[in-house]
Amino acid sequence: MQEKEMNLPNQSVFFQKQELRKKIKALLKDYCKDKEQIKNDAIKVKKSFLNSKLYKDSEIIFAYSSTNLELSLDEIILEGMRSGKRIALPKSNLSPSMSFYFLDNHIELQKQLVTGAYGIREPRDYLPCADKAIMSEQVAFIVPALAFSVSGERLGHGKGYYDFYFDRILKGQRFHPLLKSLVGICYDFQLLDFVPVESHDVPVSQIITPKQIKKIY
Repeated sequence: MQEKEMNLPNQSVFFQKQELRKKIKALLKDYCKDKEQIKNDAIKVKKSFLNSKLYKDSEIIFAYSSTNLELSLDEIILEGMRSGKRIALPKSNLSPSMSFYFLDNHIELQKQLVTGAYGIREPRDYLPCADKAIMSEQVAFIVPALAFSVSGERLGHGKGYYDFYFDRILKGQRFHPLLKSLVGICYDFQLLDFVPVESHDVPVSQIITPKQIKKIY
């Protein structure tokens, strides 16, 4: 009886997350039909991120290849490469494991990427692994999500890749220096008052939308 009661909260959060994911995905599919709007949103977010202290102080940018239903990071990545920043993108291994790999600033971005798991663009095999560089103090880490709360909590896509990755890097530390470098980028309707979370969920330190910059800590 006690074991069943202990599992109830986690089951409840799991189903809350699933329902919220469905709602956000439906909103994204509708919103992303307006190509001009999403292009303008990407320009606004790029400007805010490039003007941020986190970006200016960083030497290494951990980012991701955005999908058609995510706010595009392509221009942020390209500007970082042009500015001499070291850019690292993720590549999935055995589920739910992944590693990050450095791009070559002297080679065209698209030539360094190949379609991988879930149809997402990933770094090619010859690029160097960037995982050890995550311990650097000059890091900005852009984390994907379906939604963020105003308190920095993140609702991921449910595959567990980033949960597993952060657990491997942070080893349960809630005051790790890396936490201050975590930033979420999303559309304004993806920033919510509340998202359901579990003990392993890692919050971001700031969130950038087309209309605002929300600094949490």
